[in-house]
Amino acid sequence: TAALNTLKKSHIDEVKALKKPPPAVRTTLTAVAIMLGTKGKKIKNPDGPGKIEDYWDVIVKELLSDFKFIQKLKDFDKDNIPQATIDKVRKYEEDDDFTAEKISRSSFACGGLCKWVLAIIKYDSVAKIVAPKKIQLADATEKLNAAMENLKVKQAELKEVQDIVAGLEVELKETLDRKEKLENE
Repeated sequence: TAALNTLKKSHIDEVKALKKPPPAVRTTLTAVAIMLGTKGKKIKNPDGPGKIEDYWDVIVKELLSDFKFIQKLKDFDKDNIPQATIDKVRKYEEDDDFTAEKISRSSFACGGLCKWVLAIIKYDSVAKIVAPKKIQLADATEKLNAAMENLKVKQAELKEVQDIVAGLEVELKETLDRKEKLENE
């Protein structure tokens, strides 16, 4: 979120105006598009046979043209990312050239977007570790609350018994005092 807060609409417009974006810009925005669940277009592979998925036209027309683009990134539901999406973007995290510092050399805006993508990937990894622990914590808290309720009931019962014993002790003392008085008489 901090990285996104550094971005302005003018930064996004600057990227949108690029006719032939540098590879770093294209890579970063492709990662963002994948994170947002945007579908690319199948085009002929320029490097060989077959087709590849190209995101640039979709990025320019749909993502960068959306005046709420940065807000969409800020509001991104990072707790419910499909595993298939994480699997697709994980390759960018493993790329040594996919760092905010290196990407910022090509585009300030893409540097911030790169930080966002890497942060979301890291968040997802941590959330997958923390989620089971949150479930365990909730379960343990529930058990603790039940035990505390049971303890309150038992303490109330104990208090009743202690009150009865205290009453009996007072009665015993009175009886012993009366016995002693009678013996003296």
